[in-house]
Amino acid sequence: MDGVHLFEMVIAMLFAIIALHYLAQRLRLPPAVALLGGGALLAFLPGLPVFSLDPALVLVIFLPPLLLDGAWFIPLRPLKRHLTGILFLAIGAVLFTTVGVAIVAHALLPWLPWAACAALGAVVSPPDAVSARAVLQRVNLPQRLSILLEGESLLNDASGLVLFRFAVAAAVTGSFSAIHALGSFLLLALGGAAVGGAVGLLWFAVVRRLQDDYLTIAASVLVAWAAYLLAETLHVPGVIATVVTGLICGWYQHAVLVRGYKERGNINTPLELAILNQVDRFNLVIDVIDRVPTLGARAAHLKEDMRDSIIDNLAYAHSEGTDRPEVSNWTWPG
Repeated sequence: MDGVHLFEMVIAMLFAIIALHYLAQRLRLPPAVALLGGGALLAFLPGLPVFSLDPALVLVIFLPPLLLDGAWFIPLRPLKRHLTGILFLAIGAVLFTTVGVAIVAHALLPWLPWAACAALGAVVSPPDAVSARAVLQRVNLPQRLSILLEGESLLNDASGLVLFRFAVAAAVTGSFSAIHALGSFLLLALGGAAVGGAVGLLWFAVVRRLQDDYLTIAASVLVAWAAYLLAETLHVPGVIATVVTGLICGWYQHAVLVRGYKERGNINTPLELAILNQVDRFNLVIDVIDRVPTLGARAAHLKEDMRDSIIDNLAYAHSEGTDRPEVSNWTWPG
């Protein structure tokens, strides 16, 4: 297939993605389900060319931004509160599934070595993070259960990849030590977290000094691959590094986003300027709310009320178009 036909195929696939996503919305299904089903049907259409992609390249291209997106918007304080349960699920459930799949695979294929069966189990054990998040957004679950499932979906890939490495190493060398594997797993996890933390803090330091919103967006997109590739270069889990980077970026995002909006000069009236000044204060209050554990469930209601107030006043500013000088001293109602 020449370059022109390949480009036409890519454009057709993009239109198919739009159509499938719209169909999923109309049918009230998770978009991931429609995309997977549509992709499976397209694979059986006659006349389509055969594509050969390097699995490692696909992993590097798609996995880091998906993980960063999931970690960026997950609430950090509930995540910390339920971290023990999340780790039990992300490690224990993946390990249990790996062992179960290995036993079934060896029972069906007795000639297959145990290490190869374990590698197969490690590949299929982690649930997809994107699908889990898409389903959770459409189901009304308690916050604790939602955080457990969403947090587990972010970290189980790391467990599966590390188990896969151990299984492949056991298949090649013919030996396996549980104590050595546990120690290596802890070192790899800590190394990945350290790399992710360093990259996330570096992102925050750089973005604060950028004077252009487009550069900020570009840096926020590229930080996913920066964390993943740097961690893999240092032979630590890139998945853990990317998730930790996303958590840090999400934690500090309020300190860099509104400032860029004002620097671009998108302010038409004194009322909008006053409201945007309140948005800065809102971001500071959000940081304080997230750091006060005694608020509990009231924190979410406080943040929702403040967001609603900002949206209402911005809508009023655009509808009135007023230039009254007294509104520059506008403060929060009540």
